[in-house]
Amino acid sequence: MKELIEVAIDSGYYLYIYVDRYYINQINTNGKKEPHELLIYAYDSKDEVVFVADNLKDGKFIKASYSFKEIEDGYWSLESNNYDFLTEIRYLKPKEEFICNINLALHQNLWLTIMQSPACNSSCIRPKSDCRIPSDCA
Repeated sequence: MKELIEVAIDSGYYLYIYVDRYYINQINTNGKKEPHELLIYAYDSKDEVVFVADNLKDGKFIKASYSFKEIEDGYWSLESNNYDFLTEIRYLKPKEEFICNINLALHQNLWLTIMQSPACNSSCIRPKSDCRIPSDCA
């Protein structure tokens, strides 16, 4: 696993894998074993660690480092029926010359339309008293 990670990173790829959370020391699992996804983006062979992007801190996406051993133990302990998405290693590469433009006005109008729709009721994103269209407030 260590060599696979090093070759992939050295070739310009990130790795998206699943590991069993039980084997990652920074995660308190209360002894429970369950799969968890990681994005590996770098490694340090001297310190024997990989650097990952993860959502460990109360669901917030953070950067962390885990030992190669934790990653390997966590990966090989996954229970899988022959071959499935848990054991698949995905190689991701940044797309060069990629320009991302977000049309904020379009998204704002879409959200306003949703919030002002007749389907918007008391369980909606906003209180019923904030309805702006009379037919919504019946």
